[in-house]
Amino acid sequence: MKKTVLLFVLGIGLISRLCASQYGVIAHIGQPSENHLAEAEFKLFNEIGIDWVRCDFDWSGVNPDRGKWDFRHLDRIVELAEKYNIKILPILDYDVAWYRPSHKHIDAWVDYVRRIVTRYGKKLRYWEVYNEPNLEHFWRTTPSGTEYAEFLKRTCETIKAIDPEIKVLYGGTSRIPLKFIEESYKAGAGKYFDIMCIHPYRWSDQPETLLPELQALHKLMAQYQISQPLWVTEMGYSTVLPPFYTEVLPAAFRRLNITPENTTIGIVSDADFGYAAANRDFDPELYFSDFREIKYLTLPQLHRLDPKKVPVLIPTAGGALPRQMIDDLYSYVKKGGTLIFPARIPLWYLLDKQPDGRLKTQTVFGELYKKFHMGYIHHYWKKTEKWQKPAKEFADEIEFKTPYPFLGIFLTAENLQQGDTFTPIIEGGMDDGNYAIAALYRFNSSLKGNIIASTLTSQTVPPDKQAELLPRSYLLLQACGVKKVFSYCFQSTEQKAWDIESYFGIVDRELKPQKSFYAYKTMTAHCPPGSSSPVLTNTDVCYIAHWRKPDQTPVWAIWTEQYPKRLKLNIKGKVISAVNHIGEKVDLTDKYVVSPSVTYIVGPSSVSIK
Repeated sequence: MKKTVLLFVLGIGLISRLCASQYGVIAHIGQPSENHLAEAEFKLFNEIGIDWVRCDFDWSGVNPDRGKWDFRHLDRIVELAEKYNIKILPILDYDVAWYRPSHKHIDAWVDYVRRIVTRYGKKLRYWEVYNEPNLEHFWRTTPSGTEYAEFLKRTCETIKAIDPEIKVLYGGTSRIPLKFIEESYKAGAGKYFDIMCIHPYRWSDQPETLLPELQALHKLMAQYQISQPLWVTEMGYSTVLPPFYTEVLPAAFRRLNITPENTTIGIVSDADFGYAAANRDFDPELYFSDFREIKYLTLPQLHRLDPKKVPVLIPTAGGALPRQMIDDLYSYVKKGGTLIFPARIPLWYLLDKQPDGRLKTQTVFGELYKKFHMGYIHHYWKKTEKWQKPAKEFADEIEFKTPYPFLGIFLTAENLQQGDTFTPIIEGGMDDGNYAIAALYRFNSSLKGNIIASTLTSQTVPPDKQAELLPRSYLLLQACGVKKVFSYCFQSTEQKAWDIESYFGIVDRELKPQKSFYAYKTMTAHCPPGSSSPVLTNTDVCYIAHWRKPDQTPVWAIWTEQYPKRLKLNIKGKVISAVNHIGEKVDLTDKYVVSPSVTYIVGPSSVSIK
């Protein structure tokens, strides 16, 4: 029997209702680059059930020159929002060149606040005070919770003097910085906001990793007797293509004379074991569309894998891989195959299947590096990475404009045998020299193949994964007591091919819907405004959330955190419909595989795992 753990039931479960309109999105319609698209975007909001939009009402936008005030662009979007029944959450933010930073010119700041809230306050009843004040990039000086508390106090007092019924929102913080938040609470911030806001981005991590952080935030709020509602005013996943696939791999393939159009690439995927290389930040169909064939391989198929038939193999997209795979991978490279380890730390974590079917991760550090003629050096505690750039040999063919987070592990030539070579592709600059964070190992010793490896960690996900993660994020947050969630963002501007910020959207530059658009539409149809708060459980093998629509129809959602698993469901009651995260029909027979994509099951009184 699978262990079932109730993760969150805030309020009173199925009786507790979500907000009448809990779905929001960020759109930059307050800025010239997107202002002209506001009406077209509002129509799309109506189509998929978005009824709130968060946007900048920034100081510099309405005060372009000293003594000059211009609200025409905001007048337009407020009028359009009223026409399409869209509620606006304006952000009071940033500064002007002659009063920078704004918190050092508080009298001028509150003059801006007074002007803009007086103009729109009768129609716009919620105002967020700054954006991510815990980041120096926005705050302009070293962030201080104490300083923000005073800034919030003066802003709140100005707004409440205009209309005491207007709701003041704590400026959404980047992630959940408990130290900054507590510092502001100690300074009295709790008296000066009606709604608490956070931006708990996961980058390429699963939204389920949020659960302990949200619990810690709720505990902190209770400690300071902060009972105000919690909103998430930004959260999303960027889909920019990682440079490892667009630049690093093609360069390595050229060195190895691998021509994708003539090559079959293998991807390990085994639903019976509960493992797949294609995880949240890896999409073989997208990254390797130029290969002749993408061949998905189970663990048993690796035993006698012929490198002549499958010359390139990806056993994991990053992180852990099944222990039973190691000897097969060694044999594959020994026979001349090319292994690719795209991200995180190669061969550092192994998976063992437990008697109850769960996968347990064990850290083996660098124990396997000697076996595979690889080397590593770590700088976890001693150094700070200063830059990332192509190694000298690759400087003319790789740009690499999107630095990755530093994991503290570099690749080296330490365990090479005679005949082997090691070629850095991307290097990180440290105080004591340059070290490889992506490299090519070419073997001509007891091993005859190649390894292309990196210790990079992506901050982005493929478009298909973005669509999978969106409803999971919303359901988890709603189950954790978050009353309103704003997805960042609506449109991908696609201005720069390498820019993470340009690819968060659920529609593209031309407003063409992406898969995540349909995931949003499917989610709002199955959990419409006025539904009960989802109750979330973890069965050890998957997550199950359940709630009731306003008409009391039961709805269930089921998904895994990372890997697909073949399960049998115990369903009591009539199934009205079963669809996946983008509305496609799902077969719930014995062949049903629960995956990281949400399955919605409408109608039954109970759904559990056999």
